[in-house]
Amino acid sequence: MVVAASTVCAACGPTTTASDAGLADSGAYEADDCKRSASGPAQLAVGEGQLGYHVLDDNSELTWEAGPQGGYHVWLAVRMKGLRQSGTVVTIHARDDDDHAQRVLSDRRVIFSFRRDEGGFCTLSGLRLQLDEDPGVNITSLEGHHIRVTVSAADPEGSAGSDQVIIIVRGPRVDAGP
Repeated sequence: MVVAASTVCAACGPTTTASDAGLADSGAYEADDCKRSASGPAQLAVGEGQLGYHVLDDNSELTWEAGPQGGYHVWLAVRMKGLRQSGTVVTIHARDDDDHAQRVLSDRRVIFSFRRDEGGFCTLSGLRLQLDEDPGVNITSLEGHHIRVTVSAADPEGSAGSDQVIIIVRGPRVDAGP
């Protein structure tokens, strides 16, 4: 569960301002590119992509790659509307459905600003889903496994959405040569 909170300084009061909560100084709702009105359901879809959003269907295969600081990951992206462009907390949870214990591979929260996209949607790409956060995970043991990825997002005003997809992870293909 994602909870939005404000930090309080005893001498200076809350750090959350009216504009942080989507309100103009007058108290009227102030729309942004991703949340055009104060009402209406949030929509969220999990996709793939390092540089852009691409639709991801259940049982799509994603190839892991080595990260710059060690570890292995696949790239995810999110497409949404009805949530704040900035200040929205995105939670990525992944578990190995083919593991008897259904071990959790990742459970991370991030805050990045979304980019305006077409059709009133906004996207966030380049979300790194690290498959071996747990040092006990041998990346080759995940070859062909079904990974259940759940992405949820909540903005400072309490609007929230989530989506889930099952991906199949594969290691990089090695050419056998001529």
